[in-house]
Amino acid sequence: MISEDKVFELSLYDVFDILRDGFSLQEAFQHITALVFLKWLEESNERPSIFHKIHVVPTASYRYLLNNLDEKDLGFRVNLAFELLEDLNEDELRDVFLTLDFGNARFSGRNNNWTVLKKLLLSIDEANLHRSKGPGFAKYTLDQFFACASSSVLSPLQGPEFNTPHEIARIVANIVNVSHNEVIYDPACGSGHLLLECAKDDQRRSTTLYGNEKNRNAWMIAKINLISHGYSSTKIINRDSLDPKYFARLSKSGPRFNVAVAHPPWGLRWNEEFESDDLGQYDFGTPPRSSADFAFIQHMLATLCKKNGRMVAVMSTGVLTRSGAERKIRERLIGANLIDAVIALPDKLFQNTAIAGALLIFKTNRNETDVFFYDARRLAKPSKGKNIFPDSAVIEISEAYRNRQIEPGVSNLVSLSEIRLRDYSLSVDAFVESVNELEVLSLAEVRLQRKTLESELREIDHDLKNLLSSIDSDNLQ
Repeated sequence: MISEDKVFELSLYDVFDILRDGFSLQEAFQHITALVFLKWLEESNERPSIFHKIHVVPTASYRYLLNNLDEKDLGFRVNLAFELLEDLNEDELRDVFLTLDFGNARFSGRNNNWTVLKKLLLSIDEANLHRSKGPGFAKYTLDQFFACASSSVLSPLQGPEFNTPHEIARIVANIVNVSHNEVIYDPACGSGHLLLECAKDDQRRSTTLYGNEKNRNAWMIAKINLISHGYSSTKIINRDSLDPKYFARLSKSGPRFNVAVAHPPWGLRWNEEFESDDLGQYDFGTPPRSSADFAFIQHMLATLCKKNGRMVAVMSTGVLTRSGAERKIRERLIGANLIDAVIALPDKLFQNTAIAGALLIFKTNRNETDVFFYDARRLAKPSKGKNIFPDSAVIEISEAYRNRQIEPGVSNLVSLSEIRLRDYSLSVDAFVESVNELEVLSLAEVRLQRKTLESELREIDHDLKNLLSSIDSDNLQ
């Protein structure tokens, strides 16, 4: 019997299929996301459990659009609904739907009677995207929509803004361990996945979420994602975090963050105009033009609270060992005693890349004078051509970081002086030696194995004699 999740995925494909002709995948996703959000608002605003209420008037409701499907100006009515939604909720939704145009001729169909748009509105309303799940099913719908769209429909286009595996987000959240009333920041927040996972235990919604996202599609999703989980999205901004003008404003009047997390784009060649920095953002050294990895890392560090600031960056393993300017940056970070731990991740864990990753964990005001190195690669399980971490691995990695225990072949505590001797390499392989685990058998088990092997050898010998005998018979004939 087909699962409910599979039915959901097939329904989602049907919705996207309506815009297959004439629309790019990104355009289709933007317009469908907006309509799903409008439908979600209509359902969720009837529920008192929603923390952050968005105001909707009748002419900006999904039901109003369905009741006016045969109107000649249907496309313009849909546009007006989103304009009204933005005007009524300017702090939350300003410019979120700015690039959408449901009045475009591509929605009107060949007969100019809005055939495509009608079909899309009805399909979203009738499909299993909105099947009842009891209290809170509206949020379930949006969660499933984003998860399914990211993993299947959008997978050909995915960059880091969509592809942080959920198990990695859970590990990051366990490491930073956010408390009530803390402020979290993600300078490359993508769809908002990491921010929400870090704040998931905050039932009172007392955590403040800050995020920047350069990609407009991802920024739109992040805004909607936070709102659907009951958080304000006013601090989710569509901008480049590495722009010195932004950092100047942030350092002058912005908050210091208790927690910073990010899965930035790896090896991004960054804007040369951003390299000259006299604001203290790159106190540990200017990163090379070829890679913005340490630009993101230093930006995050520069925004942390000086007391008990915690930070996790999901990076490629190149940042652990590359020479030149990056080696000098590592030297200064180690000298400042900011690096708390390094966790090696397996290859084939992230969408659309086989490159192995690592979690770099930082703390301000550290008391420890060593770095915890942990090899999580052994815990990965193959699944459909990729590697995944089962639930047990998520728990084991999180607990290993908290306990900081040395285990041969798995983890090690390394002094800062020893890291200096290794020329400031942070490679887990340099400090966690592999151990060949030999299976220890009892004497009875050894005897049993011997008998089994002897029996198998007799059978092979018997088959071989029969084969030779048949060959001799054939030669005689």
